[in-house]
Amino acid sequence: RMPCEITADEVTTLRATVAKGDVEWVVAAATMFGSFNKLMDGLGVPLESNTVPETAELMGAGWSAGKAGQMLTANIVLTAPPAVDDWRLCLKVLWLGLKPGGVAATTARLLHGMPSTAAEASQLLQRTVGHSFPILAHLTHSKLICGLTTVIS
Repeated sequence: RMPCEITADEVTTLRATVAKGDVEWVVAAATMFGSFNKLMDGLGVPLESNTVPETAELMGAGWSAGKAGQMLTANIVLTAPPAVDDWRLCLKVLWLGLKPGGVAATTARLLHGMPSTAAEASQLLQRTVGHSFPILAHLTHSKLICGLTTVIS
């Protein structure tokens, strides 16, 4: 389904299921996946054929691979899922994120000086793009506000 098809009852259920602040993260994650799907469709990147049957099973009846699914071959074979990550891989990922110059440092450098409150973000966006994006006032998570402001500006 399309995100714009969500019903008021579904919103109420989501708000009753997760903490108030987590609703933003759930919606942001769904939005990012939707954006990435549109990007991949636009670039003509097909879905990973070995994950389609897995996805179809999780999504249930009525799910369609959509436009990207049209690029797949007809011979889709379900393969075994990858092995569970062991502690060495977990440590390596942690090191790559935290080491000097790693992901955390790069993120901090890229976001340095970007606002983390809705009010500050609105002021910056008004100055840089000519619109204050008042919708940001509904957000509470500083990292989400900062990330959106970075992308928009």
